[in-house]
Amino acid sequence: MSEVSPLLVGYAARDVTPAVGTRLSGFAARTEPAVGVHDPLSARAVAFGHGRSSVVAVVVDVIGVDASLAAEVVAGVRARSPVPPDDVVVAATHTHGGPAVLRDAFLGDVSEEARARVVAGAVAAALGALRDLAPAELSYAVGSEPHVARNRRVPGGPIDPRVPALLARRQGRRDVALVGYACHPVVLGPDNLLVTRDHPGFLVDALEASLPGTDAVFLGGCSGQVNTGHSAEASLELTSTPRRSFAAAQRVGEAVAAAAVAALEGDARAVALGPVRAARTVALLPFVPPATDPSEDRARWLAELDGDPPPSPARRGWLEACRAWADRFPRPEGGVTAVDVVCWALGDLRVAWFPGEVFVEQALELAAAVPETVVCVSNANAAPGYVPHPSEYAAGGYEVEEAFRFYGAPGPFTPDASRRLGAAMLGLLAELRR
Repeated sequence: MSEVSPLLVGYAARDVTPAVGTRLSGFAARTEPAVGVHDPLSARAVAFGHGRSSVVAVVVDVIGVDASLAAEVVAGVRARSPVPPDDVVVAATHTHGGPAVLRDAFLGDVSEEARARVVAGAVAAALGALRDLAPAELSYAVGSEPHVARNRRVPGGPIDPRVPALLARRQGRRDVALVGYACHPVVLGPDNLLVTRDHPGFLVDALEASLPGTDAVFLGGCSGQVNTGHSAEASLELTSTPRRSFAAAQRVGEAVAAAAVAALEGDARAVALGPVRAARTVALLPFVPPATDPSEDRARWLAELDGDPPPSPARRGWLEACRAWADRFPRPEGGVTAVDVVCWALGDLRVAWFPGEVFVEQALELAAAVPETVVCVSNANAAPGYVPHPSEYAAGGYEVEEAFRFYGAPGPFTPDASRRLGAAMLGLLAELRR
């Protein structure tokens, strides 16, 4: 009888903290550069292997990962590793306290030095995780934290309270924990000028303190319209509140970490040993021209910029980003954006990697539609911006009607875009069943 191949798990991390003075990303209202570092940023990589197959994901403390950044990381990994390019995933924690790295977006002036540091750190972390592969036993549990996340568009609207937690216990090595939660890392607002991981950083630190000998990785869930309770419009001014402070971010991270630890120590189940596989496809997301004429909008924005009295610094930042968008797209037309969609099989567990800021319904509907246990992760491999659920379009608002400009997109996505992402993921799950 041949010996059954063990599951292998590897981990590595690299520091990607930018220099003080780097422009932070995530708020058009914030126009000043970073004045210090509250907590360092990392690229954290985890690899899984079984037999001759292996996959690796790098999660970086940045606002997003566009296709060009992901391609650079994949190329760097492929140059020194036999892992197929389809089996490498690059995702972002979506912190709004990290450096601007999205070249085509209007989310802060990109520092090429900071971006290069992110790419180099992600490549080194991925290669380190692949070198660190060691036999492991993988367990899975789902905690619940219903008190932190809030639907910022619909009071009392849907959230995803689940806290999926994976724990790899490794022989003779440090253990590895992966914990997910669907809540925007925007506890800190545009008034913050310190580099920070926001609440995912406190979550990771609390996990590692509660599980000695463990390295932790945060997986951001589908949280396009979910944060800790403030509206998107609340981030358009440089207002300081106790609800958007480091103390508040710490409470959020520690609450989610506690839910994960309780679940792992309670009803965790072993993940059945089986193949480690990756499936990838391309989804075409349709967009339409904006509802208003960009040339008329540009004239209005310029008039306000040159007005007397002048706009506030926060308002000026928003207006300048909008003007820059109008300069790039004087007459935008409809079309499609192509994005990668990835799904992993880890034995009987699935990990669904979605591009961009998908809404919470994406995960809830997927869970209801398939028999597998699926962990959903957003902001992976591409940064197309918000992909709202069809039910959100009637209400309009920032995510539906305005945010596309800051991501450098020609126009907003149609309601069909979310359905296309879901259909693509369902196809990958079906492929992995074969």
